[in-house]
Amino acid sequence: GSRFPGAEDMDLGYRLLKSGYRLASTPGFEIVHEQWREPNDLPRLFYGYNLGGAAFCAKHLRSGDLRPLRFLLVQMGGDARMMASAVKRRSRVRARVAAARTAGTWSGLALGLRKLGGESAPDRGTSPGSPPSGGS
Repeated sequence: GSRFPGAEDMDLGYRLLKSGYRLASTPGFEIVHEQWREPNDLPRLFYGYNLGGAAFCAKHLRSGDLRPLRFLLVQMGGDARMMASAVKRRSRVRARVAAARTAGTWSGLALGLRKLGGESAPDRGTSPGSPPSGGS
């Protein structure tokens, strides 16, 4: 429901880590998503995922944090691999999804750099609206 329809969980976790909190994860759980959407719905879905992911990166890059650049490069690499796979498999559906992913990446980066504010308070080191470094 937000302007950037994805990566809000990544953003929350990242801001918590930057604020000095710890996060726990376990390899003991696995989530398997069964694909239930129609092939024509997939380009829009993946566009939104990548739009949100790139906007997340742009928001933190604007604040001077270069660490999300790695996330962005991984996302761009995934876009390129999916397009190469589409060509190799001669899959029109996969090519449409790859094109939508790529468009989402670049749109999210552009919109995020233009619309999302960077951090100005040097002692916080987090994005706007996040708790102070001391936590609370």
